[in-house]
Amino acid sequence: MKQTNLFKTLVLTGIILLLLVSLRSDTVAQTWTQLVPSTAKPSHTLRIWSSAVYDQASNRMIIFGGKPDGSCTFVSSTNDAWVLENANGLGGSPAWTQLSPSGGPPAGRRGHSSLYDPASNRMIVFSGDPNCGCTRFNDVWVLTNANGIGTPQWVQLATSGGPPTGRTEGVAYYNSASNRLIVFGGFNCSGGTRNDVWVLSNANGIGGTPTWTQLSPGFGPSVRGRHIGGYDPMTNRMFIYSGQSFCCWGGDFTELWVLTNADGTGGSPAWTLLPQSGGIPASRLDSAAHIYDPATNRFMVYGDGFSSNTDVWVLANANGSGGTPVWTMLSTSGTGPAVPQHGKATYDPATTRLIVFSLQDVWVLTNANGIATLDVNIDIKFCSNPNGFNCKKRGALPVTIFGSADLDVNEIDVSTVQLCLASGPDDPANCISAVDAQFPEDRGDPDTDLGAAQCAVIDGVEQRFLNPDGFEDLDVLFNAPQVATLTECSTLSKGAASSTLVIKGELNDDTPFISIPEDSIGIDQLLIQTK
Repeated sequence: MKQTNLFKTLVLTGIILLLLVSLRSDTVAQTWTQLVPSTAKPSHTLRIWSSAVYDQASNRMIIFGGKPDGSCTFVSSTNDAWVLENANGLGGSPAWTQLSPSGGPPAGRRGHSSLYDPASNRMIVFSGDPNCGCTRFNDVWVLTNANGIGTPQWVQLATSGGPPTGRTEGVAYYNSASNRLIVFGGFNCSGGTRNDVWVLSNANGIGGTPTWTQLSPGFGPSVRGRHIGGYDPMTNRMFIYSGQSFCCWGGDFTELWVLTNADGTGGSPAWTLLPQSGGIPASRLDSAAHIYDPATNRFMVYGDGFSSNTDVWVLANANGSGGTPVWTMLSTSGTGPAVPQHGKATYDPATTRLIVFSLQDVWVLTNANGIATLDVNIDIKFCSNPNGFNCKKRGALPVTIFGSADLDVNEIDVSTVQLCLASGPDDPANCISAVDAQFPEDRGDPDTDLGAAQCAVIDGVEQRFLNPDGFEDLDVLFNAPQVATLTECSTLSKGAASSTLVIKGELNDDTPFISIPEDSIGIDQLLIQTK
């Protein structure tokens, strides 16, 4: 073997290594984007105190009701329902459609609660008031085919037991598994305020007579309205934060309470006042956009309800399980809703996007749960440079994820791993799922060993540099015809480079990861060999 050839090969390999290797880090960025729907927006340019729910399966947001004049006056509230398609900003142009349900409809209202049952495609509406006057509703309505797929119909439920007194600006949550609605607090007429807890069984109108039961959880939060919170159906815990003791003034709270066995099943319900750490935000009232993600036990809040604050906060361990609840203020880019007061939030857990409806418009915040995404290093077709790809190839395309002192590839949940276009990895249409995975031999330390980045062909013989670093790598396999479709291979000329590709997925503890785009035909692009 000629030493000069070996030297040249080592230098070339070292250059390639420098292109490949970058340090893994924990990064997360939250960016606001205003959506531009292709159809007319909902009527009323100053709509506030409406409700919003989200159907993840169809990527549709449903809004209902609200005050049309932007203030608490005696102008009557609305009772219209609208659906926004492609609500998270992915999958196509967002488009509004006003529903025309049969039956009912319920009286126009503001300050009400709306909950969504994805299993039956039903939206449940409870409480509210018509115009900031002294009337308070305690009726329950169901909108069938609420996402607009199918013919919607309003149905008023004939309930037994109770009912709770009429109220506005309380909270209500829904457990789809038990079909129970949970209600806490709110304002009665003439400034009266409640701290009672009620449960409605068969709340979606299916399975039997909807029946109200008042719970007796003992000592808990004082009377309040305009509070915010969330419900975790997996632990059956409801938490409450903030609120006011009287309507419109006084007694702004920053307490965090949790109610165990909140839907009245699994044992006796009980309140607990939780400690909080981090930079605890000032009181956040119900007109701040807020939403809870049970999968990550994180609570997201935008704005504070009655000022122009545009800060975004996340409460980790929000329901009190898994550790002390910790507040963190996120640093966002882009411009969010111009009027943060009275925004209504929904959330897509698959893309971690917060969707905020404000007045007539909709904004999306990416990476809204504040969980850091791990940056990882990959190489498509390890030991191949460039990465030649035949559009008619059968079999599998291998992509190596490099292990390191910071990343144990054994902790990767292979079922979540996808190969995506770097231009839009959040869009499911831009991704394909792995079909298999395997552990190759160790390839060395990517910081010091050439073999971690590439192999070399010297005098026609492939040479692997195998100084073991003790960290396993993972080869993930993707169906080659699916790769060809993903990259639109058939439309590219021979010798052209494909779009840059990234790998994304989750670890077993649900921590997300994504590869760092290198825009290199030897790392994360394919060299098209034939049409």
